[in-house]
Amino acid sequence: MQLQDYISFLEKTSYMEGILRACEASRDIFPLQAMLTCPEMKELLYKHFQFSSSEEFLDAFTSPGDHFYRKLDEIFAGRKVLFHSRKQRSEHTVPNTQVCYCLHGQCFLYVNGNEIRLKTGDVCIIAPNVPTNYCNLSEDTIVIHVVLAAAFISESLLPRLPREYTFYRFFRAIIFEDTLLSPYLLASGSPDRVEEMSYMLAAAFYHNTYKPTMWEEIVNQFVLLFFSYLLSGSDTFTALETPENISHNTLTQLQDYITHNCRNVTLRQLADVFHFNQSYLSQYLKKNTGENFTDLLQKARITQAEKLLSDTALSVAEIADKVGYQNVSYFYKVFEKINHCSPTEYRNRFLTSNQRVIGRETI
Repeated sequence: MQLQDYISFLEKTSYMEGILRACEASRDIFPLQAMLTCPEMKELLYKHFQFSSSEEFLDAFTSPGDHFYRKLDEIFAGRKVLFHSRKQRSEHTVPNTQVCYCLHGQCFLYVNGNEIRLKTGDVCIIAPNVPTNYCNLSEDTIVIHVVLAAAFISESLLPRLPREYTFYRFFRAIIFEDTLLSPYLLASGSPDRVEEMSYMLAAAFYHNTYKPTMWEEIVNQFVLLFFSYLLSGSDTFTALETPENISHNTLTQLQDYITHNCRNVTLRQLADVFHFNQSYLSQYLKKNTGENFTDLLQKARITQAEKLLSDTALSVAEIADKVGYQNVSYFYKVFEKINHCSPTEYRNRFLTSNQRVIGRETI
């Protein structure tokens, strides 16, 4: 099948789920009954929801209370990957990881109170139990929603992800229940890879619905290929978007990380480790410390150099290298700018008075 064939299938699925949501909201099943007069839609309905027939589905859907959703929970219990394509959804949470991929058009996602606009080729990965709702911005918008169970992430996805990628750290934190500094990961596929990404995820959705021989293995491989194509466009990642209300504790962690890794830490590395958008992190540091990343890094390096000058017999050149300065002359220049004395003078003063030098004063 070609991508356009899969898109046609997704349009039908999206329309079908839209009808169901409308019936739920109005408590009127006439639109659903009308849709079931079409043999193609009738077959798609019961296959998508895995009922033995559309009649069984209709009986469950019209049952009082939450019987329908309890029935769906029974049907999908133990499944590692689930697929949906809806035009809108009110705020909800799911106990598994969600992947929202905009195959065509644009949509709005609202994740934990943050508004995110997805365009074609954009992906938003949402951690478990995070409040989410969404709506498409046009009738022809297609967004594929994939629910990944922890078993799929730990057994199939995580072992294959390169550890240097933000994706690896994000998924690993979910599996091992580590602290996530942001509830979602936002990325854009490389423009020349979007068609392949769309094909892989749409094909996975299709095979998940019609279930040919070895369909589970086919679905798993298509999903893994989707992530492979997404990662191959890593230069276009927008990395991680982070909410405004970051705790003071997070700021302390950022400063501590700079201090302990001052020899070779970069702004990009810091953003990756703490799951931040690089541009946002730069603004956040400036706003909350009054200094940019370069200033904070310089101060951390000089503070570490001061400690080495007072506590060790290392040469100035060795100390410069240990704190991240390959150019000793430049190290001297930065050190003198902050302390108003050279590293050698600092050491001599410290040894003479056994006091810590701050600028031209001692305490």
